[in-house]
Amino acid sequence: MHTKVPKQILGVALVTAICLVGDSMLYITLPVLWGDVGLKSVWQVGVLLSLNRFIRLPANPLVGIVYQKIPLRTGLFLAVSAAAISTIGYGIADSFVVWILLRSLWGIGWSFLQIGSYLVVVEFSEDASRGKAMGTYNGLYRLGSLFGMTAGPFLVHWFGLEKTSIFLGLLSLSLGIILVTVLLPRLDSARGEVMTKREQAWPILIKENFLIVASGFIIGTCFRGVINSSLSYTILTYFTDQIVLFGLAFTAAGLAGLLLGLRWAWEPFLAVYMGHWSDTAGRIPLLKLSLLVGSMGFTLLAFSLPKEIWILSVLVLLFSATSLTTLADTLLSDSAATLSAPRAYLVATYSMAADFGAAVGPMLAYFLLDKPQGIMLTYLSCALVLAALIPAWSKVRRRWGTPFFQG
Repeated sequence: MHTKVPKQILGVALVTAICLVGDSMLYITLPVLWGDVGLKSVWQVGVLLSLNRFIRLPANPLVGIVYQKIPLRTGLFLAVSAAAISTIGYGIADSFVVWILLRSLWGIGWSFLQIGSYLVVVEFSEDASRGKAMGTYNGLYRLGSLFGMTAGPFLVHWFGLEKTSIFLGLLSLSLGIILVTVLLPRLDSARGEVMTKREQAWPILIKENFLIVASGFIIGTCFRGVINSSLSYTILTYFTDQIVLFGLAFTAAGLAGLLLGLRWAWEPFLAVYMGHWSDTAGRIPLLKLSLLVGSMGFTLLAFSLPKEIWILSVLVLLFSATSLTTLADTLLSDSAATLSAPRAYLVATYSMAADFGAAVGPMLAYFLLDKPQGIMLTYLSCALVLAALIPAWSKVRRRWGTPFFQG
């Protein structure tokens, strides 16, 4: 762990964290305050909280094209500006239409922010420490979500949504611009390997890249989609709405929120460790191990076990989610580092696939949950698809400029 993470990667992680605070705060406060901010029905809350994800699906490939034409710093300036404007707008919006515009703007801003940040990691990390760099980025930026979901509601309670949103928006704008300006020069150089013209135009056609994108989709579907949306339903079904654990009483929603929230608490540490471990042990062996653990975790969740064992299975599953996300992101960076101009296309395709998985996951989950033995069917399906990736990754042997990609 002695290798230092480049300041550019630390900087873009902090920028991402700052920009995420306003969005994360909204997930906790909007379901409570919707009647006070110009909304007429609770269904509008659901639309607004999911709209940014659906906006990113068409935005990601377009942003990838834009990043081929502009410097990274320019794209990140656009991202910071979109985040600041949308966050400030949360405090003054007074109609559903205005809220739609703000959430759409944030969706586009997040596309610029995420794709640009991945490209910064690719540009400034070294082959021998890229895992640690990606793990540090993933862990550090999620502190923004943790702060937004925990401290944000208290700030809104003390100062109101308007003052809190304006403060957070101005803070993200000022700090974001300073960090991007100071830490990121104009980048116009790229390193790459010799590829065919077909591969240069469509790097997704390289079979290993296709597997990376497919893995991103499956991980997004199973974890960001299925488990995040179905955990409280499963707890309620298996253990009723009053769960006593270690002498404390929890509702199904409260226990699900606590378990999912624990992931954001350990992510800054575990993601860095897993990334660094992959620099020394190899990405693919750890990825296959994490896929196996994730598959076993979903299998255990499919059954009504004693609650202590079942909850432990949830924690193991969420540990595997952190590991899988970090390793898949790092494999993406390994591949993108070998590309020249099309690297932004590959990053955008991967981001779109992961977002699409997160968007369709809840729909797939509740379609299956409505069937007989729905919980078992849902989680065993996830277990099966994760397990199916193991033999697929076992066939990958290409090094792509780094010994750490070797399976």
